[in-house]
Amino acid sequence: MENNCPVCTKVSVQVAKLADGVLLKCPQCHWLFSTCTPKAFVKKDLDEDKRNEYLAITQKATLLSGLSGGDKVLDICSGDGILLGWYLKSTVTVGVESDAKLMKEALNNKRVDVPIIQEFNSKIDEVKLVGKFKIITIIDVLQNMDFPVVIADCVKLLHPEGVLVVQTPYFPQEMEAKKITPSRNYLLAYTLHSVFQRIGLELQGTEFPKTGIRAYATFRTFKKFGIHDFDLKLRLYTQMSHALISELHARFDLEETYKKIDDSERSEYRNAYTSPGT
Repeated sequence: MENNCPVCTKVSVQVAKLADGVLLKCPQCHWLFSTCTPKAFVKKDLDEDKRNEYLAITQKATLLSGLSGGDKVLDICSGDGILLGWYLKSTVTVGVESDAKLMKEALNNKRVDVPIIQEFNSKIDEVKLVGKFKIITIIDVLQNMDFPVVIADCVKLLHPEGVLVVQTPYFPQEMEAKKITPSRNYLLAYTLHSVFQRIGLELQGTEFPKTGIRAYATFRTFKKFGIHDFDLKLRLYTQMSHALISELHARFDLEETYKKIDDSERSEYRNAYTSPGT
């Protein structure tokens, strides 16, 4: 059914109208999703800010995972390979991308070592043949994918001492800016924490680029996360804690919170939520 929560399958309720579709919330796990038709994000010809953002992702994930020569990394919906291209040449880069032209560009620029030209979920067995990955990234696309299924597949591919990095729009920021982009899923730090826990991962921390939320998750048994940069690890944990507390105070568990969203201009909407700092 269209109104069933994609995480726990419980029947969900409509909490607001959006410019495109309606917003639904699960009464059990508080997962937010919509009937919107999202526009695909194409990773090609990105601006300088976004390129630098991707560079920061690879640098931080490398430190947090202890990535070394010969380790394998995976980028889901890799586009023209811009993110994978930032890794050191000794790293085995694997890209999953359904657009053959974008993958050809990634190969021509020597950003991808192992290309998999198909949708991620349809080629999971092929990806498994490559081995376990020390870093898996799903950047700027997960909000429009079948979130629980994709994360569950990543669990099967993640190295025991690996790091999963996801980045999506952050719903409180969108509410504050009164600009809610069409997405299948709308993410809170709380719901990320809940889904990761349900699937067997631990949310180690979050950070907030100019827009969006970036989350780092590992297996609970990975005790060396961030051992090479304790200050970074502490910052991620602190920002996650602040986001969880802020969301609690903003009462995202209540349906009334979402009634304030106007279905057109939302010009009268004011929200007391203050998003966490970068």
